[in-house]
Amino acid sequence: MATITQLEHSYLTGVINNVKSRAQALHELLYSNHQSLPTESMEIGFLSKGREAAPYVKVNAEAVLVSGGTEQLVTLKAPNIRIKRAFSPSELLFGRRPGANIFISSGSELQSSIDQYIARETAYLGDAIAHAQEVQAAQTLTGALSYSNETGDVWTVTFPRDAGLTLDPGAGNYWDTDDPLDAIYTIQSRMSELQGFQPDLCIMGALATAAFRANTFVKATLAMFNNAGLGRATYTEMFRENGMIYCGTYGGVEFWGYPRTVLVNGSATDLIRSKYAEFISTSAGTERVEYFAAMMDMTAFGGQLMVGERFSKSWKQEDPSVMFQLANSRPLCVPRQVNASASVQVVA
Repeated sequence: MATITQLEHSYLTGVINNVKSRAQALHELLYSNHQSLPTESMEIGFLSKGREAAPYVKVNAEAVLVSGGTEQLVTLKAPNIRIKRAFSPSELLFGRRPGANIFISSGSELQSSIDQYIARETAYLGDAIAHAQEVQAAQTLTGALSYSNETGDVWTVTFPRDAGLTLDPGAGNYWDTDDPLDAIYTIQSRMSELQGFQPDLCIMGALATAAFRANTFVKATLAMFNNAGLGRATYTEMFRENGMIYCGTYGGVEFWGYPRTVLVNGSATDLIRSKYAEFISTSAGTERVEYFAAMMDMTAFGGQLMVGERFSKSWKQEDPSVMFQLANSRPLCVPRQVNASASVQVVA
């Protein structure tokens, strides 16, 4: 059992669930609806609404039987994130922190220094989980989500998005030469035809952002309306603090560049594919949900399932003397209305 109160699992679990990580623009925008489940596996329903108009009947006639929307059910086992940090006695008890006094004059000052260090390291573990959640949120915009474990096993969850919402305009119709309005209208019409959603937001990778900003048609339009520095208040502050670059409103759609990369299994990975523009409907009707499967740990509630978003605990190794801290989470981002986003390759 941990000898420092701040390293007890009940305390650490509370702290890591309250960590507010930066660089989660997509996750915060798209997956604010969280649902924790009491099971390891989950049954997910992908929804598709019907477009059949109601028929007319004579007065006093029998009602006509009609079909409703469809729901495609898939059973999934949530991915498992389980990471840990090791603290040596010299690091935990005697390590000098940035901004701390050179000489520790009292036990309370030492305790305060330890508390701050534990809180900061807990935040680092929380940030690592947050980065994985941001990768998931970005992948769901492509129509599929994939992840692997340390032994090389790979899982892919494919969302049944209509094939017409993955668009490659082809040679001579890319944003470095052509007006993006053509692609915007194509996506708007296809999304409207499928389920009535309309893209109000477009998030672009690094090369796509450069092509958009350099496009002659875009530059002329944005200069005319002088809106290159404006953005809806609901997005502007959140996005800018998380590394997004506002590029302007064009064709009724807000355009943002998101050139960030994260390390996935040691390799730098674009959150948004560099040559792509991801068109998104942020309507509440899109029903995007982040599910959290239950975690199994002998420490959590006496060995029972831990239902929640994150779990953390610590334990000691006697020789050499080391304190470990662990963080566990099982998130899965699911776009239940699969036709509420579209992917367009805009650079050859």
